Amino acid sequence: MPKLVFTPWRNDKELLQVRGQFYPPAGSEAPDRRREACSRVHMWKMRGNLPHTVESTSSLTEAVLHDDLKVNTPSAVRAVYSTAFCRFVTGMTDIEQTTKYKQSMHKLAKEVGIPASFVEIRHEAIHGDFPSLVVLRRATERALLWLYKEYWEQLDDTNSDLVRLRSTLKDFLRNHLKVCLGTKDKNPVDAARISEESVAVTNRAAARFCRNEVEALQILVDILLERKMLVPSTRALGSKMVDIYQLWDSLLKRITFYQRRFLILLTDSMTLAVMRPCAADIAKDDYREALAMWLHHIHTEASWQTSRICGLLVADSLLQLCASNPGQWALRLAISIIDDPQYPDARAKYLERCLRDMKRQSIEYSGSNTETIQALNKLTNDIDVQV
Repeated sequence: MPKLVFTPWRNDKELLQVRGQFYPPAGSEAPDRRREACSRVHMWKMRGNLPHTVESTSSLTEAVLHDDLKVNTPSAVRAVYSTAFCRFVTGMTDIEQTTKYKQSMHKLAKEVGIPASFVEIRHEAIHGDFPSLVVLRRATERALLWLYKEYWEQLDDTNSDLVRLRSTLKDFLRNHLKVCLGTKDKNPVDAARISEESVAVTNRAAARFCRNEVEALQILVDILLERKMLVPSTRALGSKMVDIYQLWDSLLKRITFYQRRFLILLTDSMTLAVMRPCAADIAKDDYREALAMWLHHIHTEASWQTSRICGLLVADSLLQLCASNPGQWALRLAISIIDDPQYPDARAKYLERCLRDMKRQSIEYSGSNTETIQALNKLTNDIDVQV
């Protein structure tokens, strides 16, 4: 009987996507998405059964991203590098530790194919002083290259059918958007009829080509999250989204009803994008602001309640991710959901934690919930007393 293998990623495409973020093609001018890859691996780790090769790639990459001497001290950077590198070597050699008596690290490393110098650097970091930054940077670079050769390069990425699927779905979505935008000058009755017909056609296309399969649905989600789809390219920071919701709500709800995996895939991808750090001023990032507004809309609007039940959407999962990755928009999103009276349990569980992170990052509370304002004032007073 074939052996079942459970993985924390939904399909091979998701794993290949993360590989492309960790190891972009040479000469690529695409934005650096390594932080997004690290966030996704963190989410996989919460699900369990994460291969050590994937976890090590993420921890070593995080160490590289932490290497900024304008922000962190040299000793802190060395500590992060050393911790990630030691965990990588120890974890890889432990895989071969199958006998009753412990074998030497050098012998195990040889069986795995790890260079002997990696073991020496680990020994120095654990039993002596942290190696120099020059040594650690070079060793980490070599470790990431080793992981690519031994694990990531072996993955199959033949996706010609998926490329055609993406093109087909994108054509249907573009046509739907064009039809809906074209109804603005028509009378309300005709506009509603034309929009409903377009929703029906596009939903049938999604059902025909996706068939509730995760890989195809993820392609659909990726297209929707491109600029000019759920987030208009002309949108300005701070602008309202009511017109955008009206363009897309009916279609998104219809797809959720017929393909129940869709809504979780959509909101998970939105959440990861909201949490992804960037070099620019995140407070001025209109794209992530729009995605945070979409997530708040889907999780709190009464018109989405049936779809939330149908799509098995649980706000606690979103709040847990936001609380574990407390960036600007993640915290704003978490607080906006906590403030909603539909989620009293979330208030008790996450409010103080999120408010503390907001205070630490000097993020102002922009809501009007009286209980939240009181909790924030109390927290501020407690901090002042401690100081």
